[in-house]
Amino acid sequence: MSLTFADIPAGAAVFVDANTFVYAHSLHPQFGSPSTQLLERIERRELSGFTSAHVLGETSHRLMTLEACTAFGRPFAGIAARLRRHPAQAQTLAIFRQAIEGILASAV
Repeated sequence: MSLTFADIPAGAAVFVDANTFVYAHSLHPQFGSPSTQLLERIERRELSGFTSAHVLGETSHRLMTLEACTAFGRPFAGIAARLRRHPAQAQTLAIFRQAIEGILASAV
């Protein structure tokens, strides 16, 4: 028997990992909708959501690299190294920052 986010009973406390945030903010075709629905349940206070600074760091890094791939038309392999070599390009990325600010302002 497999459980889904929808199976989590109201009032439960959940730890939200980076994948949930990344899937929701990147509109992942398979996991984006369930992840968004979980975060919405937390926002409505149906569930208590928790995360950590480490998870926020992972989320930020992943969303930044995904944004860079799209913005610069580059493959995912090697994108972090490219951003280190071209810090001016990294400075132009803003969508990932907005996502992190939204998470910090949320009920998670």
